[in-house]
Amino acid sequence: MEDPFNRDVKYLPEAVDTFLIEISNTIGFPVDQVKSLLCLLVNIPLGFFVSFGLASNYTAKHLFFALMGFAQLFFCYGYHMYHPIGTAAITYLALYIFPRKKLHYFGMIFPVFYLSFLHIYRQYYDYGGFRMDITSPQMVLTQKMCSIAFDLYDGTTKKEEDLTPTQKKLALKKVPSLLHYIGYMFNFTTVTTGPSSSFKEYLAGVETDYTKKDSPNPTMFVLKSFLFGLGWGLFHTLVGQYVSKELFFNEETQSMPLYLRPLIIHATAVQIRSLYYFAWALADCSSVAAGLGYQGNGNWFVQVQPFSIEMPMNMRDITSCWNRGTNNWLRRYAYERVSPSYAQFYTFMLSAFWHGFYPGYYLFFFIANFMNEIARQCRRQFRAKYIDETEKLLNGSRALKVLYDIVGGYITVFMMSYIGIVFSSFSLEKALIVFKYVYFVPLIGEALVFAYFKMGAKKNRKSKKGTSQEVGSSETKKEK
Repeated sequence: MEDPFNRDVKYLPEAVDTFLIEISNTIGFPVDQVKSLLCLLVNIPLGFFVSFGLASNYTAKHLFFALMGFAQLFFCYGYHMYHPIGTAAITYLALYIFPRKKLHYFGMIFPVFYLSFLHIYRQYYDYGGFRMDITSPQMVLTQKMCSIAFDLYDGTTKKEEDLTPTQKKLALKKVPSLLHYIGYMFNFTTVTTGPSSSFKEYLAGVETDYTKKDSPNPTMFVLKSFLFGLGWGLFHTLVGQYVSKELFFNEETQSMPLYLRPLIIHATAVQIRSLYYFAWALADCSSVAAGLGYQGNGNWFVQVQPFSIEMPMNMRDITSCWNRGTNNWLRRYAYERVSPSYAQFYTFMLSAFWHGFYPGYYLFFFIANFMNEIARQCRRQFRAKYIDETEKLLNGSRALKVLYDIVGGYITVFMMSYIGIVFSSFSLEKALIVFKYVYFVPLIGEALVFAYFKMGAKKNRKSKKGTSQEVGSSETKKEK
């Protein structure tokens, strides 16, 4: 069926289109990815201009952030930029007219449902496609619209003693000015790839003069992050000749010997992840160059920490080090806002909705939810009962604990690689191919371990109940 929005409409001069096609043919990236790559690279010198050229001219900074953001949206997505502009305008109006005590509901429901419409539209007309369209910046904007609504709700309807330390720090007492708002929403360093942040975090970066002697200098961090990103980009390209998401589903890979298949799964997943490491490292360069994300003590916010992900000690290492801007959003405005009894499930489901509606996404988050629970039970039951007690018997030797961490880390990263390919494969049909590749063994193992811990917890509850009843009856006898 014909795409009614006609995403292939020409909106750039013919000479620019020809130039982009030539680059695409040279480096082997699709034109849409070439556009994003050029923006990521151009953003770095633009970021330095903001920090050192505009320096203490904070009004000019906000304006420059917004204008360059609009320019990038048009360059990459053409007239479809009306989606983020329109939703941002509606949200700004809502900050004034929506009842403050209900504002957080608007902040979560409107942006997420509008994004869901775009996801469904994309899947209907380009199912399984990987072409970058307006949903990418809309995903970033969704987090910002949600964040600013919640922060204004916190600052205008709650007492300070009812807020967490983070909520106190981010709370807004009034609606930001229009210039500050559009600078935040369409900040060119984050508008296409993130990371998102709260309004106050953005404002803190903008209102810092990096030409002063006592201000942190972002130059060395940007240089290291740039080289780091190029390394991952080179890795992605070179390794992609041998393993990739596309090659995983061909006949040759599917007929590999069983003993090689876990290695192929892991190598394929690392190759997939390396593209994100590359893009996010360059995005970090531009954000830091523009003076955004300083966290004190010479540290800057980074979107991803690859080595913690590839060599984790536990599940938390992976979840806390991947897409950290989104993790902050989920934790601040989902996980910490609902009852602990269903906070984890709610957060995983919101994350799935935010990503889209491909079956692979929901399989990933469903399995990851069980993995998270198993990791928690391992820490509570197995580690406390066996590892820590054995360490005492061995006079403080940490050898068993180190072995436990290594084995646990390997199992964790393999399982995340296994379901990571499922996530990237989108469809249920391809997800089943991934599961069958190692005969469902990881899933069966996960189910058995989960059942073991659940049965153990049930027995513990029964034994505690029995003990308390015995104590109660003995006390009754004494009274008699």
